[in-house]
Amino acid sequence: MKHLVLLFSLLITSFTVCSQKITIELRLEKGKEYRHSIDSKIEMFEKKAGKTTKMNMVITGNIVYLVEKIKKDEMTIKTRYESLKMEFKTKDSEIIYDSENPGDEIMSKIFAEMKKTSFTILMNRQGKILKVDGEDKIFSKALDAFDDLTSEQKQSIVAEMSKSFGEDSFRGNFELITAIYPSVPVAIGDTWQTTTQLKSDRLSEDVGNDYTLNEVKPEAIIIEGNSEIIPKLDESKKDQILLKGTMTTYLRLDPKTNWMISCKVIQVMKGHYAKFQDEDKDNYIIFKTETSYSGSFSK
Repeated sequence: MKHLVLLFSLLITSFTVCSQKITIELRLEKGKEYRHSIDSKIEMFEKKAGKTTKMNMVITGNIVYLVEKIKKDEMTIKTRYESLKMEFKTKDSEIIYDSENPGDEIMSKIFAEMKKTSFTILMNRQGKILKVDGEDKIFSKALDAFDDLTSEQKQSIVAEMSKSFGEDSFRGNFELITAIYPSVPVAIGDTWQTTTQLKSDRLSEDVGNDYTLNEVKPEAIIIEGNSEIIPKLDESKKDQILLKGTMTTYLRLDPKTNWMISCKVIQVMKGHYAKFQDEDKDNYIIFKTETSYSGSFSK
């Protein structure tokens, strides 16, 4: 009987711990720096007009966030790129842009110059970006270093850079790993929903996410996410890509700050250009992406 009482007591204690609800939100501190490192491997297949091409891309980089102001639920964060590298490989060619080894290649030099200019984001404790201010200036200021480029050339480069690194693109990619926090306290096993958007010059996707709290450990909070990616048609874009697919996310958060300390995101998407129809099987695009993130912060 004594052993049964002890066992019952342990079960009650275990159940209480497992069912205890906790608040998971960003608890960043004013004056401290937080970092993200990214390593993204992208495989793209495209079949168009009977011709199939394959391209592999690798994107790596480091971003630094300095918390300048905290007001109730909102944080003003000074943001800058610390490094940036992009590699493109096809059957016939390979191109590398690297901020840390610019050489004579103009895009690498632009990446190196981009590190010198910061921009500001306003974010809430659920990881949603409320405002981005000054990101467009990092491109124009970077190009100020190139006296040999004409004004028209600079404008063209700024326009192209904004497509890949502009506010919409930054917001969507950033929120994949930050807009993951529940709006109410949750217990282990609880699931909650969030939404975000992936947007660029040729893409517009709604992402519906289901996140589940798997574990709460002294060293990490473990969250798993499953998402559905749905394309949004924009009639104003002549060559829009319509992709639909799934995304799986595995997150480890620091228990004190709830800042991401590691994350793996797997995306699989298939679609076509908007000018083709769903049933046109001779034209399609397939994206397979695996991205690893790591995070750190000043103690």
